[in-house]
Amino acid sequence: MRRNPRGFTLIELLVVIAIIAILIALLLPAVQQAREAARRSQCTNHMKQIGLALHNYHDVHRKFPVGAMGAPGNGTYALGGWRWRILPFIDQAPLYNRPTTPAPVWRTCEGNAQDYHLFWTGVLIPLYHCPSSALPMVQKAACYSSCTTPCLSFERHDYVGIMGANPDPVGRDETDGVRWECNYGWTYNTGLLIGGDCLGIRDTIDGTSNTIIVGEQSGNAWSSVRSAYHSGCSSGLYANTSVKRNLELGTAKNATMYAQTTVVTSAPNPKSLPSEGNTDYDPAGPLTSFHAGGCHILLADGAVRFLGDSTNATICRELAVRDDGNVVGEY
Repeated sequence: MRRNPRGFTLIELLVVIAIIAILIALLLPAVQQAREAARRSQCTNHMKQIGLALHNYHDVHRKFPVGAMGAPGNGTYALGGWRWRILPFIDQAPLYNRPTTPAPVWRTCEGNAQDYHLFWTGVLIPLYHCPSSALPMVQKAACYSSCTTPCLSFERHDYVGIMGANPDPVGRDETDGVRWECNYGWTYNTGLLIGGDCLGIRDTIDGTSNTIIVGEQSGNAWSSVRSAYHSGCSSGLYANTSVKRNLELGTAKNATMYAQTTVVTSAPNPKSLPSEGNTDYDPAGPLTSFHAGGCHILLADGAVRFLGDSTNATICRELAVRDDGNVVGEY
């Protein structure tokens, strides 16, 4: 007599399900780590391309671009900063060639600049974003209270120019012409991407391999501060006619410079924000990232390094300054 084949018992089925669940639990972290490794590699590649663009700009103009640039005229904000100026060198020449008259101001209802904003509100440049960042790529712009048009949304960027360090590694201050007080804190001209002026390799006294020119500022799980106050590709440097010349000399007061550049005050991903770097319009937004353990930095020689969270803050500040004369150790 022939018997029917025996099926799975409930216990056997539960054992199989448990084994499958354990295997998934073991494999999932590995998959997530592989994805993050790929995103981190892509972020590194983005910064290398930015470095190549900066060097190509330098080859043409014999200097790196200005970090942030004010437009002349009272109340006029933001001629294009360094991100806008390297657009032709990252295959974005049509964006760069957009008319800049009226000036590419950053507010959404600044006279006749509305057409400019209507164009830039839809622009996204993938190269300027870290794929690991969980923060939104766009943010609603600031508007005047008298605006009659809707506030538009502008692209936010995850890589920021370095304009110096606070405190200065060798103790220089405003009496030495290396810093000045703006509306939101202390700004410096000791880095390579500064306000109102262009610097080159010859100005990098400490050496291009010892000086950061761009740092990652893509936010992290607890901080969303990025130094690009609703700026799109404008630079967010305010300089009216009464202070513009002084600003170029590094001695201006009551000038505002905050977008596209930052002052390094600490190691990456600090657990508390400095008083001058806790909002998007402050000049000292820290270097941050969603990568585990640190963030990427671009050195002036074009190399990309990973700067760990445990790096000594003094070393970080020395790397941010082009001419302090200190010998930077291992990091």
